Amino acid sequence: MEAAHNFGTIVKDHNYALTSHTHANIRLLHKQRFFESVVGPLVELFSTTNDIKTKSCALVAIASLLPWLPHIVLNAHIQKLLPVLLQGLYTSDFSKIGEASINMERHDARCGSETRLSTLTTLASLLKQNASPAERHTSTLISFLMPLTTYHPLTVGVKALECLAALVTLPVSVILPYRNEVSFFTAEEV
Repeated sequence: MEAAHNFGTIVKDHNYALTSHTHANIRLLHKQRFFESVVGPLVELFSTTNDIKTKSCALVAIASLLPWLPHIVLNAHIQKLLPVLLQGLYTSDFSKIGEASINMERHDARCGSETRLSTLTTLASLLKQNASPAERHTSTLISFLMPLTTYHPLTVGVKALECLAALVTLPVSVILPYRNEVSFFTAEEV
């Protein structure tokens, strides 16, 4: 899992490593080139494997890359990345993606808070930049983000709220049907 987290180290801006002062040979567009070379295999690995640990590592590797890339690069791949991030967020059993009944407790046991936080951070970043690709996933996003707002550790709940806040930028006709669901959930919690 640590190797998956370190994918971001290559594209992250550092004051102490991978700089010209430390004699690193930094090429123009190195972040984009690295991302372009690894995103395809990582998405394919996530989509084709049945091993939950492998899926989790692929998801964390993708999520660790995304915060450090220009949004122009991400927008070119959003159609490919969004389904992976959504599957990583709300599937309890990666072999049963798309099933209507999802057991969140089993998901918690298999996919730790670390993976969930990494996925939510990336999803929040993408949605803040451009929420329109998530328009067709609005129902699923709201139904799975709402319970996460009360999730512990608190950082997961905060990221879930950031994702929900980004969805507000969608057209009113898209988000208005979920008003009662969100109101009911918040009233139930109080």
